[in-house]
Amino acid sequence: MEGRDAPGELVVDVSSMWVEYDRNTDTLYINFEDGEPEESVLISDNIIVNSKGGRLLSIVVTEFSRHAGLG
Repeated sequence: MEGRDAPGELVVDVSSMWVEYDRNTDTLYINFEDGEPEESVLISDNIIVNSKGGRLLSIVVTEFSRHAGLG
C-alpha cells in the first residue's frame, strides 16, 4: 500500500511480517516492522496496535489462548 488514503489509516508491508508467541505470558506478537512505536492503541479487549509515523509496526494479542478459544 502506498501512502495514506485517509486520516488514521496505517501503511502495512506484509512482505517482511513475522509472528512470535510467548508461552509464558500467553501473548501473540504479529510484527510488520522493527522499531519503537510512537503510538500504542488498545483497539479491543487485550488487542494493542503499535505504530510509528503512520506505519503499522505490530499487533499484540494478550491472553491469546482465551481469544483463540484454546484455553
